[in-house]
Amino acid sequence: MSIAVRLRPYQPSDVPQLHAAIVESQAEVGPWLPDLLGALNPANLHAWLDAQAADRTAGRNYHFAIVSDPDDAVLGGCGLTNPNRRHQFANLYYWVRSSAARQGVASAAVRLAARFAFAELRLQRVEIVVDRRNLASLRAAEKSGATREGLLRNRLRTGEEACDAYMFSLIPEDLEER
Repeated sequence: MSIAVRLRPYQPSDVPQLHAAIVESQAEVGPWLPDLLGALNPANLHAWLDAQAADRTAGRNYHFAIVSDPDDAVLGGCGLTNPNRRHQFANLYYWVRSSAARQGVASAAVRLAARFAFAELRLQRVEIVVDRRNLASLRAAEKSGATREGLLRNRLRTGEEACDAYMFSLIPEDLEER
């Protein structure tokens, strides 16, 4: 079963649902996105929302709520970070609340974020870097149609530990084929 989703910028009114999603998902998502656990306090979420809105305006990072369509329930989050304008690429991250996992939410969000990157930001490449142990995220990247390019040694830090990660990419032609 798949859930219909859409992306939109976070809104201050998302804080209660976003907080609930983070609390619900901390065991599954926390090992891979430890910074997300720092947002367990609603006050921290409000501060993060304010900061990410400024980042969007400045063209630094683009964070999105993944919401169900049409009821607008927060299912998780994703974003395009560290855009490199010279080489026209950005990093894409995603996470899905536990109760919405295995329903096509992450792979749909990846495709929607990539479309935004290509159409709105005029990028030519989106990179997804996934800890080799994060099986759910690896599956989502593959289901989205991203190409696995290789294993990068000591590419990510999870807490204090350096770990190997797979590099995936999407380019505009990948979305045209689907």
